[in-house]
Amino acid sequence: MKNKQNGFSMVELAVVLVIMGLLVAGAVSGRELIKIAELKGIITEAQGYKIAIESFKGQYEGLPGDLSNATSFWTSGTANGNDDGYIGTGVATDDTEVYYAWDQLALAKMVPGVYSGAGTAAVIGTNVPQSEYIKNSGLSLSYLAAPFSYADALSRNFPANYIILGKNHAGNNYLSTATLAPEDAYYIDNKIDDSTPDFGGVLGGTGDGASGTCTSGSAPNIIYNFTNTGVSCTVMFTAASID
Repeated sequence: MKNKQNGFSMVELAVVLVIMGLLVAGAVSGRELIKIAELKGIITEAQGYKIAIESFKGQYEGLPGDLSNATSFWTSGTANGNDDGYIGTGVATDDTEVYYAWDQLALAKMVPGVYSGAGTAAVIGTNVPQSEYIKNSGLSLSYLAAPFSYADALSRNFPANYIILGKNHAGNNYLSTATLAPEDAYYIDNKIDDSTPDFGGVLGGTGDGASGTCTSGSAPNIIYNFTNTGVSCTVMFTAASID
């Protein structure tokens, strides 16, 4: 008598391979959907904070942190700015405004959370808010005279008060450590702006502690560096322009 064969037939192996392929494809698609949801969440967060800043400006006739009569509204826990239109300027004596800003937005009940209104560096969860969507990341607020050293055709930089997505960087008054890969920064830029890292309402550039570079090329042809898959980008959203 012949022994019975217990192995898989070619058809059965083919079915198993197809099922495995579908499971892998489903897992990859699931990760992509999660990533897109996270990036859309970042957009929502930044736009929500921008609306809060505009609402604050309309109600109190000044920018959060920069408001010169803040203590007339809140008698403790904050301090006055100098009302020059800049939320910090890179000068040590003025940079306390970047810490007052989130404290005042929270005191005005325009953003959730409680912030110290003080510090010598931006610290997520202490004096700036934590992002709900990107691990170990937060959003800081600061005036920048020449973000990423970008300039237009007339060599003008892009001075503005920016909402900045990043991670803690010791000694810096805004979150400057890279938090996104170039393709993720591009997704955000393309979704709500012009998809170019060096122009418009969303700017992307290489952050501190980056794994490779966020962008490549030179003006006026700077693009996101899709050949780099490492975490290398910091993204900035214009919050209030300087006239």
